[in-house]
Amino acid sequence: MKSQEPKDARVFDLDVEEEKTSREIFDKLLRWLEWKRIPEPEDMAQEALRRGFKRLREGEEITCQDPASYFFGIARNLIRESWKAHRQEQLEEQQLPEQQSSFRTLNRMEQRVFLRECFHKLSPEERELMIAYTNDEVQKWGEKMGLQPGAVRLRVHRARKRLEEFASAASKAQKNSRNKLPTSSII
Repeated sequence: MKSQEPKDARVFDLDVEEEKTSREIFDKLLRWLEWKRIPEPEDMAQEALRRGFKRLREGEEITCQDPASYFFGIARNLIRESWKAHRQEQLEEQQLPEQQSSFRTLNRMEQRVFLRECFHKLSPEERELMIAYTNDEVQKWGEKMGLQPGAVRLRVHRARKRLEEFASAASKAQKNSRNKLPTSSII
């Protein structure tokens, strides 16, 4: 006589044909996950099969022609889950800046003086370009200089980079001068 086992206890009690089909699905999933360069593709394929069989045991029906596509959908969802987990890990690992830049701690008038000093370090042509840029007249400036729009965008980018470098260097110099103690002191 056969012993009567509950249906849930026979989780992976498959006949030979079902076992062959599930193995083929696993192999397809594995190749696809390897092709997508997913870390640990075997684990991901096993998890997709586990979740799929669990849902089938709970009574969910496969509505697609090919049962493999059902499991591929589960695998796609698993990949998305891993993206979310990875994204959260990256955010936690990032270090926030320890101190605000010294530029932001300056009052409005000091910021203007600071930027004016950096601005005057640019060449006259770059200053003219940046003025045109802030007044939305870059296209006119480019036509006046006989430059293509792409060349103008490149020059704006380079001028902004140089301005940022000047500002960064001046900010560091200002910060260092504040931290230095006077060498002559009365004891």
